[in-house]
Amino acid sequence: MKTTITLLITALSINSFGQKNIDIDVDTERLLNVYYPSDKTLYSDVIAFYDSIAKMRDTSTVDWLFTEQKKLSGRLRGSFIINKKEDAKELHFALEEVRTQLSRSLPGFEFHINLYSDADLEEFQYLKEDPEILDVHANMQFIFDHASKHLLRGEPDETRLKIEGGFDIIFEAWSTIKHNYTTYCYDICCDCAQESALGSGLHSRLLTAIVIYTAHSNLFSEALKEIKEGIKNDVLYTNAFSSPKNAILAEFAIIKPLLGLSQDEELIYEKKRIYLDETSESELHNYGR
Repeated sequence: MKTTITLLITALSINSFGQKNIDIDVDTERLLNVYYPSDKTLYSDVIAFYDSIAKMRDTSTVDWLFTEQKKLSGRLRGSFIINKKEDAKELHFALEEVRTQLSRSLPGFEFHINLYSDADLEEFQYLKEDPEILDVHANMQFIFDHASKHLLRGEPDETRLKIEGGFDIIFEAWSTIKHNYTTYCYDICCDCAQESALGSGLHSRLLTAIVIYTAHSNLFSEALKEIKEGIKNDVLYTNAFSSPKNAILAEFAIIKPLLGLSQDEELIYEKKRIYLDETSESELHNYGR
């Protein structure tokens, strides 16, 4: 990961970026007013987000941008409204057109259309819930690229290392785009239980990196806390694994002091240890299939 980041920074240095403003589509305000009519401040907050990226001068701005990107992703997902057509094909065509326009207008955000079966739609109707038609994910590489462009070059080594180190942990846990899965626990198929990477060394590496990083910096505190809690939940509650059983047991024991377990969680941890010890390797690999 360090090598990748170093190469990225080198490439950004070679490609001279003369323009500091981020070009967003001239149609952005209209798009947001049409498809997000209930969120009256969304356009101004989007403009503030891009202005802050173009003018970033310190690490606190990078930290704010990272948090703001997550919030805006939630608003772009949750407040989206489109007139539903009777014809499913017509609706899908309209959604695809909107997705293309939003992707062009809002760099740094990834848009996906959610397609539902008739059975899914009936269940939403039964529950009196509206399905989320549009998924929006934060492209964190976007912020890192602009930090590299505007902030990291010429800054003291300590500043560069703080930003690079934080993104290094985040990218390793979530990859560059924050989808609804992680690298340490992921879906392997639609109908299967989530599978944990415990035993690969990833859990202990991430937790150790978080301990070291947070001892010297309070940047990305919300994201790092979320990663740590996600790893803890994976360790305590996931029952399917991809690594050999002996590797799972070894890492399970190593990371216990790094998890920050409560008294109740200590009991869950002990039950999980017994489960791992008594369950066959085949069952650990095929749980939920």
